[in-house]
Amino acid sequence: MTARERLDLISVKIERAKEHFRSLEGEVTSYLKSIPYAINTRRDPESRRLVYFVESIRPTSVKLTAMTGDVIHNLRSALDHLAYQLVWVGTGKLPSTRIYFPIADDKAKYIAQRKSQIKGATADAVAKLDALEPYKGGNDALWRLHKARQCR
Repeated sequence: MTARERLDLISVKIERAKEHFRSLEGEVTSYLKSIPYAINTRRDPESRRLVYFVESIRPTSVKLTAMTGDVIHNLRSALDHLAYQLVWVGTGKLPSTRIYFPIADDKAKYIAQRKSQIKGATADAVAKLDALEPYKGGNDALWRLHKARQCR
């Protein structure tokens, strides 16, 4: 398999996530247009100011939740595919099944876990992953993606 073919595998996951996201946007728009919440007011007894509050919210549908999970899964899966390909290129052989794109709760945990999760990747590849700062306090978007997947 060529490097281009390997990258194409990752691109497929990303494109699939984009498709899921577009569908999700439509569902979210429909949900919000249905006005799924009730707002009410009351007077603060001391200041006599009007206080607005959300009285109720209609739960989101199971379909909306599943669609959100599809987006998260495909994006995280694309990162794991990338890690797998980096180890494959670094070692020249098919990696074990325990290869993951390292994302952690802090920098120290990231450094500790990346040793096993991308063992065999080239020093240049590891440096590029390090530059992404895939941990809380570094690249919070990656960290949130990782945490969202763990909640499923």
